[in-house]
Amino acid sequence: MSYYINFRFENLVYNESCYSGTFCSLDSDIHCDFSYDRNTGKYAVRKCNVPVSEALPLPVWWLDKTLREKGYLEPSEARICL
Repeated sequence: MSYYINFRFENLVYNESCYSGTFCSLDSDIHCDFSYDRNTGKYAVRKCNVPVSEALPLPVWWLDKTLREKGYLEPSEARICL
């Protein structure tokens, strides 16, 4: 199981049932394209630079939180802790 502190979602596209885009975590040196079914909680991961089992779960909980707080998501959303 991975724990991410600093990460970025890029090329983010979403609707009521799905998130998709690119996930990057420089701290963990992980970069992958993904889609996430919000109804079933299932991931589809492509072009991952590490084994998928090492990357999952991606922190989509943070997208849910950001969407609730702002009411929308930007095409690029980042969580950077200093």
